[in-house]
Amino acid sequence: MDKLSQLINNQPLSKPHVECIFHQPSLYGDYRTALDALLVDVGGSGKSSLTRLAAFAAGCEVFEIKLSRGYSEPQFREDLKILYNKLGMENKKVVFMFGDQHVAEEGFLELINNILTTGMVLALFADEERKGIVENTRDEAMKNGASPAKESIWQYFITKCSVNLHVVLCMSPTGDTLRTRCRNFPGKIFLNKIVRSIMSYVYILKQQRLAGGLEKIDEAQIQLKDLDARLQVQRKEFKKKQKRWIQKKSLDIKQAEIAVKKEEADVELAAALPALEEARRTVKELIKDQIA
Repeated sequence: MDKLSQLINNQPLSKPHVECIFHQPSLYGDYRTALDALLVDVGGSGKSSLTRLAAFAAGCEVFEIKLSRGYSEPQFREDLKILYNKLGMENKKVVFMFGDQHVAEEGFLELINNILTTGMVLALFADEERKGIVENTRDEAMKNGASPAKESIWQYFITKCSVNLHVVLCMSPTGDTLRTRCRNFPGKIFLNKIVRSIMSYVYILKQQRLAGGLEKIDEAQIQLKDLDARLQVQRKEFKKKQKRWIQKKSLDIKQAEIAVKKEEADVELAAALPALEEARRTVKELIKDQIA
């Protein structure tokens, strides 16, 4: 954990407003303090990457459930069995990363709450499974001061799991979901050490978003004024073009009317030409007669 704390202190986060809360679980202290970190930020802010980096620096394996179609509490309990076998039977230090995206059912949070408050999920292992764990852990437990009683050995197993387990919750502050979950599942660490930090963070985040929103509104108003000015100029240009177009259209209409009338006149003239020629011939003949 010293390496982890040094890494966190020396390396600034890419998102400076991520809220992190760390503590060192102890075998000889209250083992019901499994939560090592709560990362609160919006999606895509790097909570998962930060967790994996911290786990690597601390020499821990990262455990994360993988959701699939139909994944529900029975599948979640089976995954938790795998986790606890790693912790207690294989003696591995594991970071259990659990985020909003893993909450396929709200009941999952009840199990997480059990881990945070008691160190173990209620009735996680069947009697036969529990018996096998006790038998496999007996020698180690008694060497470390546990009594031969089954309950004492089981308690040793739970304590060992709690020491090796580091829970990292990756949550989003968006909406009231986080606030509601903290109230509905008040794990000891949640209630005493986290909720105030969450509320402070949410308040600061809201203030930052409010300030950012007001700034964006001001920018939008400036852009709106600029667009309005451009629109006024474009309206004037459009009216001028519209007037020229109307004038041109009227001229075209007049020219078309003239062409039609000219065509009609030409037709009438063509129809009258034979009669005119006949009249001319008649006049010429009359003149010839008079001269003769």
